[in-house]
Amino acid sequence: MVYALLQGHVSEHVSLQAQGEVGAMIDASPELQQQLQQDPEGAQIRIDAMIAQRCAEITAQLVRNEAMGKQKDPLVALKERELDLRAMDMQRKATESFQDMEMKDSQFEEKTDVDKMKLEEDEDQAKERIRIADEKLAQTEMLTREKMQMTRDIAGAKLGVEKMKRTAEDRRTKAISKKKK
Repeated sequence: MVYALLQGHVSEHVSLQAQGEVGAMIDASPELQQQLQQDPEGAQIRIDAMIAQRCAEITAQLVRNEAMGKQKDPLVALKERELDLRAMDMQRKATESFQDMEMKDSQFEEKTDVDKMKLEEDEDQAKERIRIADEKLAQTEMLTREKMQMTRDIAGAKLGVEKMKRTAEDRRTKAISKKKK
């Protein structure tokens, strides 16, 4: 029943399309217009035959298209195209995103390598500064020891000179005391 209703509806649309096309042909043909005015009944029979022939042609074309599967609903074809475009856009975005992530990863690795090299360089410089500071400290310590030793030596020499002066003074005092006696 539904199929019969659908088939009747399609036949009605085919008939309307055929009537429109034949009407356009009549409007474009002065010969048919003249026949319509001279013999309306004969012209009507000819017009009905043209409409029937055009209905048969349209129906045959629909059957061929349906059998071949070539006729797609334009809306379905449009939606399929839209879905294809969306899929291509999503694929492009995914590819771009992947490439962007790879580039960021590469940049991060490069930055990490540069930072590591800077740290190693800073570490080497810090070690060199520590070595130089240790050398300076060792030199300062050695100079301080030498200075202290020299100070002791000078103090010892001064003590020795003082002792010699006292001894000489004591000898003089003894010599003077011996002379006075």
